[in-house]
Amino acid sequence: MTRDVLVRWIRSLKLVPGVRRVVRDETGQSLIIIVLAIVALIAVIGLGVDLGLLYVERGRMARAMDAAALAGAQELPSEEAAHQRALEYLAANSYDVDTACIETLGSDLKGAPGSCSGSEAGTIIIIDTLRFRRDGQENTADRINVRATQNVPLTFLRVIGYERVPVSANATGENIDDLDIALVYDRSGSMQEDTRCYGCWEPIPGEPYRAGTTYPLPTSNQCAASAPLDYEGYSYLSIEAEHYTRYIVEADYHRDRTEFPKIWWAMQRQSGRNASGPDARGAFMKVGPQMHAAVYYESLGKIVYPPSFLTTPRLDYDFTVPAAGTYYVWIRAQGGTNQTDTWEPSRVSRRRAHFGLGGMPMATGHTCFWGPYNDGASSSVRKNATPPSGNCAATNDMGWSWSQVLTLSGLQAGRTYVLNVWAAGVGFSLDKIIITNDPRTDLDRNDRPLDWTYNGIDDGGPSETHGRSGWACMYAEDPRFAPIHPETGELDDLYDDYQPIRAAKEAAKDFVRRLNPELDQIAYIWYNQASEIREELYCLKQGIACTDFERVVNSIESTSASGSTDIADALWDGIRVLTTGVEPNPDPSGSGFPPKQPGTRHYGRPTAAHILILMSDGQANDYPAFPSAYGDCYSSNLWPDQPGEIEGQQRGRECMAWFALQARDQGIVIYTIGLGQQADHELLNYIADLTGGWYYFAPSVDELESVFESLYERIFLRLTD
Repeated sequence: MTRDVLVRWIRSLKLVPGVRRVVRDETGQSLIIIVLAIVALIAVIGLGVDLGLLYVERGRMARAMDAAALAGAQELPSEEAAHQRALEYLAANSYDVDTACIETLGSDLKGAPGSCSGSEAGTIIIIDTLRFRRDGQENTADRINVRATQNVPLTFLRVIGYERVPVSANATGENIDDLDIALVYDRSGSMQEDTRCYGCWEPIPGEPYRAGTTYPLPTSNQCAASAPLDYEGYSYLSIEAEHYTRYIVEADYHRDRTEFPKIWWAMQRQSGRNASGPDARGAFMKVGPQMHAAVYYESLGKIVYPPSFLTTPRLDYDFTVPAAGTYYVWIRAQGGTNQTDTWEPSRVSRRRAHFGLGGMPMATGHTCFWGPYNDGASSSVRKNATPPSGNCAATNDMGWSWSQVLTLSGLQAGRTYVLNVWAAGVGFSLDKIIITNDPRTDLDRNDRPLDWTYNGIDDGGPSETHGRSGWACMYAEDPRFAPIHPETGELDDLYDDYQPIRAAKEAAKDFVRRLNPELDQIAYIWYNQASEIREELYCLKQGIACTDFERVVNSIESTSASGSTDIADALWDGIRVLTTGVEPNPDPSGSGFPPKQPGTRHYGRPTAAHILILMSDGQANDYPAFPSAYGDCYSSNLWPDQPGEIEGQQRGRECMAWFALQARDQGIVIYTIGLGQQADHELLNYIADLTGGWYYFAPSVDELESVFESLYERIFLRLTD
């Protein structure tokens, strides 16, 4: 109710006069209370605004001190140069170094110690290397401290007498000059899943990456009309699989058009694989990603098999028959790897492809034999391989074989048809296609055409008789014949080397070459389903150049990819090489850090900083075993299980977390690099954070160089407070 209504109500009570005076007097008191409340509200608002300004300025100062300390640390042990660089960074962060009072402790660049005591300057800066000298010797400091105090003007609080408030910040940057580093590198099969064509590019020994030789298909004059082989009254059209007429967009192998881990078709050009082709090197088509990666991602349930023929990778081959009638399609092929835990449908599918005419699927073709687990194809040749029924006896044999896959009835003479080949199983390799009206089912033996030797290849079949067409005649534009893209001037993805392992190796080699052999040591460890120490540390004293960095570089260069991923085993080896002394025999009570190879001597220097750099492009799917007295590394429940994980993944991740704790307790700092979207980003970040390191995410191999550049700076230059 309003004040007037309240007064009328009080009067209606017929109060005594004294009470009425109280009501009248309260009118003046209310005005005083309102004025005081407004003043208090303004003070609170002013306090909030000015404290916000102070908070922002404190953050800005902290960032500026951090930047100046790190910049100055780069110049150590030269103290004057370090002071100068720190001042330059402060000036770049809007600090007026000309009007500020500055003390430089450790050089004569600015004021002497204590010269700013009692100064009324708005900004006081003190740069100190003096207290970090070794034995008091000039230019021996490995750290620099930068601290500043600045009087920040206030706005609203001036009304109550506060015009300025001092704000301070400081940072210490350290330049580490003796490092023991364990470089731990992933060489599991997924590190080569991006390779499109094996054998299309080969490095030149001794030359820097990307110096190499490309092997495009020859551009011989075979785009004329077909001239079928006539054998015993039958016609044979022979087509090299790599001379496809076109492919639909779903078959495109280019990285910017392939959503991982989608499958695709890509040409292969490895020599010595007994593949038929237009030259002695041979060529064939293969369904990617490559097999060692495919098995790994199949185990995680991450291989994407297209849901329908409308989205399945497809190759097209135009052909024209010389006479009307029924024709039979034969293929020279081999399947993907048979390596899985069980004889399961996903594995059998690797020996299959689907065939049709004019975009209409008609049949599934089989080959009875497998391909290798790693890149390329098996060079073996299998006779009498696949019956027309496609029923294969259980076998683990590998190699090329002929199979009849399709019957085409009612074809018309002189008419052009389109044979379609859809990808089915990862790793399926297609070398040659024969279209013939010969109805016999033993064309791959008895010296009949499919049994012929071609270019020295047993059972290579007749030479190519069908004229190329479509893209296979666009020599200047099609990457099969022109390695360099006409618009970008870059190598096509077919020739872009062994990715991502190639780029990972180059980045690692550059990193090693930047180290100082008289101050730093580096060990190299590679891992897939098991870890191996390729190069140990060798020095116990600083200043002795006993680490052969070129030998480490050569070991990195020799890295090849295959197999599964046991990251925990690699962490175990990384910790081992950074220890000092002879690895002991297992303790019967299981106490202490579990030994792996008793009697092995390690040379981690007690006075050096111990750094472990771990690079991985996938997730753990394996784990190590300890000596029996030590139990295991996966029962501590340090990492939560994820729905759908297989046992190897669950235990592998648990063990990674366990070894990270051991590294932390031994003073080892771990820096982790996650390469690509499939890396275990959460766990890699946890490991780095737990040990005081840093996690770097490289979305692709293109970012690895900048990642190692940042890593180098962070390892050698760090903030200590």
